[in-house]
Amino acid sequence: MYKHESIAIKIGNFLFLLFILFFYWDNVEKRGCKVMGKDWEIVGKRLGNCWEKIGEKIGEKIKK
Repeated sequence: MYKHESIAIKIGNFLFLLFILFFYWDNVEKRGCKVMGKDWEIVGKRLGNCWEKIGEKIGEKIKK
């Protein structure tokens, strides 16, 4: 019983941390650009473009 309870507590804590992270990240995204300035937006767009290109390459490999 005790082992199952501790696992459940760990899972609960993990989900709680994830929830906080997502909630916090949402605020960071909204306020971060204002705080960090346009540089942060540019970095984000560049990362986005890189991920899109990587996704396209992976998609092409899967199709082949």
